[in-house]
Amino acid sequence: MLSLRWIEFCSCHNINLFNQRQRKVYQILEDSTLSEAIIEYQNFLVSEIASTNIAEQLEMLGASSSRIKGRNSIENKIDRYIFVQDEHGHSPINKCLNDIWGIRVITNEEYNLKEIQNVIESKTFSEKLRAISSIKEAGAYKAIHVYFSHGNNTFDCELQIWYKKFVESNELSHRRHKQQYTLWESVLKEDGNK
Repeated sequence: MLSLRWIEFCSCHNINLFNQRQRKVYQILEDSTLSEAIIEYQNFLVSEIASTNIAEQLEMLGASSSRIKGRNSIENKIDRYIFVQDEHGHSPINKCLNDIWGIRVITNEEYNLKEIQNVIESKTFSEKLRAISSIKEAGAYKAIHVYFSHGNNTFDCELQIWYKKFVESNELSHRRHKQQYTLWESVLKEDGNK
């Protein structure tokens, strides 16, 4: 699994693993080893997925898409957790950066959260799994998110389960979110040019 390869990669390249549950988002701005590890993880994912057939395997399993969050998108999410969210960066890092690698499955069949949790509990996984219902923007976005974790020292992978009947509203919600991110990025570039 990628989590184990990440741990091995860190060991070989002198990258400090850190407990993402104990470390807080605001500390990323204070401790360069945290931001460096996050950037290295994003680079690691790009390299690993490009050099293996993970994307093909996911497609065979029915995944409709997968993506690695871009560096600017990661920075935007960290900024939102520090400057916009109520906790002002006091959330655990693993809560903020639980979706650097994401996989989406779109299904015709509808499962409720309890059914998905039962499937998770009935399987033998080496990772810790948790499933949450993710309803945002007054119900405009409806999906179930499952987070795969190999422990507090590794980054989660997010599996989004979308029901076919909500694809249109979910995509619209994503576009609105992307517009906010694009605005943030343009303001950041404008400020950098002053």
